[in-house]
Amino acid sequence: MKRIVKNIATVLMGMAMISGFIGCDSDLLDTTPSDSISSSNVWESPVLARAAAMGVYNGLYDKYSKYYDNARGIVFDSMSSVMDLDINWRTNCFVTTGSCIPSTNEVSFHYKYYYTIVYRANDVINHIDNVPEMGEEEKAQIKAECKFLRACAYFHLNVLWRGVPIYTENVESTEANKPRSTEEEVWNQIITDLTDCINEPNLPGKYAQGNSSYGHVTKGAAYAFRGQAYQFMGDYAKALADFESIEDLGYALYSPSNGTPGNDDFFQLFKPANEQCDEMIFSVQCVETTGMGNPRAINYGNRVTGGSAWNNYIPNPAFVEMFECADGSEFDWEKYCPGWHSMTPQARVVFFLRDGLQSGNGQWGDTEATSDYQTLYNNMVAYGADMSRYVDQGNEVRIRKAYEDRDPRLMQSIITPYSTYNGNEAGVGNHTWTLRWPYILDAGEPSDIRTDTNSKFYYLWRIYNKLPIKYNLKQRGGKNMNDCVFCRIISGEIPAERVYEDDKMIVIRDAAPAAPVHVLMIPKEHTENIVAADPELVKYMLGKVKMLSEKLGVSEKGFRIVVNTGDEGGQTVHHLHIHLLGGKMLGWPPC
Repeated sequence: MKRIVKNIATVLMGMAMISGFIGCDSDLLDTTPSDSISSSNVWESPVLARAAAMGVYNGLYDKYSKYYDNARGIVFDSMSSVMDLDINWRTNCFVTTGSCIPSTNEVSFHYKYYYTIVYRANDVINHIDNVPEMGEEEKAQIKAECKFLRACAYFHLNVLWRGVPIYTENVESTEANKPRSTEEEVWNQIITDLTDCINEPNLPGKYAQGNSSYGHVTKGAAYAFRGQAYQFMGDYAKALADFESIEDLGYALYSPSNGTPGNDDFFQLFKPANEQCDEMIFSVQCVETTGMGNPRAINYGNRVTGGSAWNNYIPNPAFVEMFECADGSEFDWEKYCPGWHSMTPQARVVFFLRDGLQSGNGQWGDTEATSDYQTLYNNMVAYGADMSRYVDQGNEVRIRKAYEDRDPRLMQSIITPYSTYNGNEAGVGNHTWTLRWPYILDAGEPSDIRTDTNSKFYYLWRIYNKLPIKYNLKQRGGKNMNDCVFCRIISGEIPAERVYEDDKMIVIRDAAPAAPVHVLMIPKEHTENIVAADPELVKYMLGKVKMLSEKLGVSEKGFRIVVNTGDEGGQTVHHLHIHLLGGKMLGWPPC
């Protein structure tokens, strides 16, 4: 009882003391805690303001090191002209199947991280000018850096969603209900932010190696990103001008120490020692530590692959053909594979075959009977390979030359035909792996790279059946069919779900449908828009509308035909296409 009374007395004494304090100063309990930082006091200190700016950069770490890199989320960056998804993974991937919904984790994570960057950047941009005891030049530089990071976030959001809500002021989550802006509006916001960066005199063009600020945003980074944005917008002349401006700032391609094209010394570009070389424009820097990699390594199937290689993402032929020859000239298959341009796709496979298919004198491994070579030879004949051009001892050397003569970055970016790399296979240990075709199942070395998809894994299998695509930006200067996504879909270079095809046009499902039924009617012959098109072609395409509406089940309830023409008409792909939409009540006006 005495103890209880004593405790009560102590509490009452404490309350009396607090009451006395309150009587002296009624604001005491409203004082901001000294051990925490809030949005209300962060802008009262230059130190805290700088920390807030670093928090925007930290969003890049979140994006590239957390949930983003799970098995399916990674396709956001890989499903492009650079990589194609393996055929087995296509059926499991919500992006390619169209089964993506807002609650899908990989979508929500991606959306969340980019808008986190936007929110943090807006906070800095809109408050940094209020920070006392901070120089105006430093404020301007920090604001420009955050505008770049905001533009970077919106860039990726716009590539994925082709139009998202634009926020340049922070709002509470309950008030974040802006309508979706158009793709063009988002691109314009990106261009505005990046242009502000470029025009900011306090933002350096480039940091020298060893500078304590290295890794911060520069004008070079802003030019690079703006150039990419212009490419997505189809304005290649402006893109080229921005890329040339990067060179003017002192950025240059890395050169091996001995200057030998294709030398393995080029591999050093990807080591920490060269993370501040002139080729690096804006990079999330890393440390060379075991266990600090990410899922891209095994999923991409490139030179950092572990084991006998997964191949979820396969190098696209268009990406590989972008690499020029070592002397700077444009690559042409004809130089290494005589008759390439006049051969059928099936016939071309002959250039990619391993040695010894006729004689049996090849790299077959210790566990395989040498008679297997004859079966492989017969399979290639049956497929349609032009075996009259086959060189039993020298076929591998011939095709290898086509890659060894290229920009050395190519050899360090993908596993090229008949190149060798070291890898590890669980339960087996280290092996030297070689990309050979046709592959031979072999328990010992030399080990051929193989996966669950077997014949469809190899980049070399994909390349032989593609027509050469020219990618010299300096020769483009504007829109043409070699840059056209629809031309690349028609050629089979980019996958798309086709619902109809004849000798004049294809009909595909829209990748971002605006209605339950949304298809695109696309002529096979490249023509920019309906104004430039042959009237007979337009007549032919419209003559197929009745058949298509019946085929798609919208003929009775109704549908809409839309033809966007020119930039102000909303045309984003400058290849004539007709939208057919239905399956719901369509509003008006459509804008």
